Amino acid sequence: MENIRETEIRKNLLTGDWSIVAPSRALRMRLVKPECPFCNLNDQEKPVLIYNNGKIVTSPDKWTTLVIPNKFPVFDLGIHPSKSISGDYEYIKSKGYHDLVITDDHDKDIPELPIKHTKELLSAYQDRILTYKKEDFVNYIFVFKNHGTNAGASQKHPHSQIITLPFIDRELEAIINESKNYHRKNNKCLHCKIIEDEISEGKRILFENESFIAYIPFAPKFIFQVIVAPKEHESHFEDISEKEKEDLAEAFKYITKRYKKKLNDPSYNYYLHNSPCDKKNYDYFHWYFAFMPRLGYLAGFEISANMEIISQYPEDQVKFLKK
Repeated sequence: MENIRETEIRKNLLTGDWSIVAPSRALRMRLVKPECPFCNLNDQEKPVLIYNNGKIVTSPDKWTTLVIPNKFPVFDLGIHPSKSISGDYEYIKSKGYHDLVITDDHDKDIPELPIKHTKELLSAYQDRILTYKKEDFVNYIFVFKNHGTNAGASQKHPHSQIITLPFIDRELEAIINESKNYHRKNNKCLHCKIIEDEISEGKRILFENESFIAYIPFAPKFIFQVIVAPKEHESHFEDISEKEKEDLAEAFKYITKRYKKKLNDPSYNYYLHNSPCDKKNYDYFHWYFAFMPRLGYLAGFEISANMEIISQYPEDQVKFLKK
């Protein structure tokens, strides 16, 4: 095995943004094999969590959902954390977890899976967050899924990922600050207010059940972006109940089925925005999942201005998906 340099997190002097430089990630494309690595787990790391039809089991002989450490992780648990400055440049070396959450069927994803198996997926996220948030080097736990090549999926077999970070990203930091400022001025959760407004107007709601609302935002980040949030105020996803997981799995299935039927099964990403793990009080924050179809490519304006040009009003996007 060639000598691979450790991952570095480097700060951009102009923007304050961070970039993760992980040379080990290049190996995953060079060592790709024709057979599916998730249908045959012999070459993978030992599972850290295994579900078989709703129950946690110890043997990988029969499983419906499992969690394994990524063979080509962004971060390595063996790294000694450090922060360095070279001239004006700042960079961090951090250890961390990088897991894959895999469902057993190679050809069936969330639209075709039983609700109980998508619920397992959510239970796996919950279990890993509860486990990793105890670590001092973990400040944030990023949960996300890439579906399709245009969304960054390197394997067809359905899977999602969990990565721990020593900080929160700039977008989430901005959302947390907006939520904090709104709560300070109004003594109320900003996202609760948004949910109240969406229910009152009703024009942008895609799906609703007892526990969750799924809506296209008034100003979406991408066309057909969908936000899924608990109706009741909740700051930490990991506190989710069994009933809520079932209701959230129902929302996941509805959204992805509408994407598949109306948008011709596009590539998409989803991710969790959750409270950080730094022991601070985030009672003013309201967790949610965001779904992002990748129907086109980012052009110069979108990249440079960080501002998407949306070709259809959100209200009409909802009508199209529900029709």
